[in-house]
Amino acid sequence: MDNITATVSLDIDKFQRALLMYCNSVDPETKVSPALILFGCPIRDAIPIPMG
Repeated sequence: MDNITATVSLDIDKFQRALLMYCNSVDPETKVSPALILFGCPIRDAIPIPMG
């Protein structure tokens, strides 16, 4: 719902960011993310992760 503007058009930037976050989220059953299954590593996204 947050990806739609007041004029009922899709906010592309928010939609792409949401898809990227979904691809990096870990599935509770398989314990891996879709990005890890497809690419073998997580995809860079807007969420900062401390090194180490």
